[in-house]
Amino acid sequence: MSEPLVNVITPAAPDALGLISLADLKILLKIDAADTTNDEQLQMVIDQNSAVLANKANRYLGWAKEKVSERWFCVGPVCCPDGACKIWLTHAPVKLADIESIESPPGTPIDKTTILLEELTGKIIFPGGCSSEILITYTGGYSLPEEAPLDLQQAAGLMVQQFRTQAAQAATGGSGVRLLAHKESRIMYFSPKDMAGGNGSSSSGVSASLSESAVNNLLKKYTRYWI
Repeated sequence: MSEPLVNVITPAAPDALGLISLADLKILLKIDAADTTNDEQLQMVIDQNSAVLANKANRYLGWAKEKVSERWFCVGPVCCPDGACKIWLTHAPVKLADIESIESPPGTPIDKTTILLEELTGKIIFPGGCSSEILITYTGGYSLPEEAPLDLQQAAGLMVQQFRTQAAQAATGGSGVRLLAHKESRIMYFSPKDMAGGNGSSSSGVSASLSESAVNNLLKKYTRYWI
């Protein structure tokens, strides 16, 4: 399957890019819903990490619903050795009603009622065959954050949690040994950054590693592979 040439006709709304809502993220992070102090920053982090997840899954244009045109090349026997004529649309999920037009070759319309569509994955099979080039215009993707699958919401939440943990460590992680003294008492302690090099450091590293592994597992079924 070759990678298509994609042009966005109607982009997603700027306020509908994140995989998890601000309200749900606050529940996850145990932030009081009435506390709006960091709302703008939290929403920015949600959107940024949702974009990172899209890149990880080879969905470079993101998860949000938008109208696009896709031009597919080499979809005949050469790229589909099993003889089937099929493509995987980049902006899944896709409903049949949201497919505006299919042309194969471009300029020659195909009746969309003759195709087989798997809405969740965006997979299309052309039982009657197709040319080596297909042009399709449609609207697909998720209306975010409401339609985001629960596993993608979880992945986004894990990403934000890890980001905030690392940011907090960086903010408090000065170097050097700290000493508190009062009369005859002495207390020494190390910053989180200092601990990263010692025996007690592995906990944060292991936690980050587990989080990354969990995110990758959640993304598996959403990842696209091109040849």
